[in-house]
Amino acid sequence: MATPAPDRLVLVRQYRHPAVRALWEVPAGTAEPGEDPLAGAIRELREETGYRAASMTPLEALYTTPGFCDEIMYFYHATELSPGEQALDEDERIEVATVSSADAWRLVSNGEIADCKTVLALLWLESGRGEVRGGFDR
Repeated sequence: MATPAPDRLVLVRQYRHPAVRALWEVPAGTAEPGEDPLAGAIRELREETGYRAASMTPLEALYTTPGFCDEIMYFYHATELSPGEQALDEDERIEVATVSSADAWRLVSNGEIADCKTVLALLWLESGRGEVRGGFDR
């Protein structure tokens, strides 16, 4: 596993039972009880991808579906990644890839990225809000 270039995105592909198929997504997960959201993001990035980030910039915290639950999703932009080994749970099968933004948008267009958190992250990066500027074209 090589260090990704600054203009590349790290995505994970895993089977999602509710969707009944595998999807490409930004790395994500659930914080452990009492765990700080940033600590959870650092841990999930390492576990799912093997990468460690020299910097994690907070982007936003949003309610996922405030009409019926109080879940808050915290978004971070990980930069200066160093490769390492995944630390998957016994039942996890996660493929890791680095892609250009144009390739990520193609995955959205063909339905291989089909979750709101990933599309929102792509839009933030494209707008410059996630600090990666330029090179994010459809």
